[in-house]
Amino acid sequence: MALSYVIPGKATGANIPILGFQQDQLLDGSLVYIEPAREGLSAVPALGDRLINWARGSLSDLTGADMDDLDATVTSVMTGAAGVMELTSKGALHGYVNKAVASSEEYRIALPPGLISYIRANNHAYYCDAILRGTQDPALHPSPPATPWMIGIQDGTTGGDVFFGLRNQADSDLTEGNNHLLWPASSFSFGDYNARDIWSAGNTSHARVALNALPADLGSGTVGEVRWVGAGNAGGTLYGGQGWIFHSLYIEDLTVSGRSYTEALAWRQAQYTADFASGGRY
Repeated sequence: MALSYVIPGKATGANIPILGFQQDQLLDGSLVYIEPAREGLSAVPALGDRLINWARGSLSDLTGADMDDLDATVTSVMTGAAGVMELTSKGALHGYVNKAVASSEEYRIALPPGLISYIRANNHAYYCDAILRGTQDPALHPSPPATPWMIGIQDGTTGGDVFFGLRNQADSDLTEGNNHLLWPASSFSFGDYNARDIWSAGNTSHARVALNALPADLGSGTVGEVRWVGAGNAGGTLYGGQGWIFHSLYIEDLTVSGRSYTEALAWRQAQYTADFASGGRY
């Protein structure tokens, strides 16, 4: 059965619905909404498989790109016995990588290139968030180099700026200041706000950022990914994000939607609260 895509008018703060399973709840300015459980998957997506971007109707309207080109795509899968990807009982995507495996042992989901092109071309205000749950407490070597992102949009060049990203950067000190940092930090000149819940095994985190402009050097090398990655060197250093459940990712162009960060946050926070409450979807 063919899917239909509805691009509604701009919502207002008074009648914004909670994101659920109706795609017409998305609005002009919604760029990405990826949530594996919405798809009713029977198996973990394989190499080359797509994860639906439920906001692709709006993104297509803004970019002129074909909707078939605006989904996320699996670009790398785990091949070794120490890396495991599975679906949870609720249909979310769970990955676990043992620290003994090579750094090449990765599972990657690439965000649509049309999203990256749109962001680079439009110096707008944006809201970004991701909902995930840790399934292990990382035991990290202090100050691991070149820590990979778990979820992020960043310039791929050395020293490039980060549009949105969640990563682990320190040792086993599970504090907000050290582990699973959310970027851009609130001190960045182009960021209005960022917040996330403290990471620990079994804890669900809602990481959210608002930006009032683009980073200065978000260049042609910009990439966007959701990824699980193996150990970082021959000594078995374990980088962040090795055991976690991916629930959803949402990005909105606030300039187009006309919403404030507070309105977008309240919309998603209501879903987050309902989904993880007793009797909720997760």
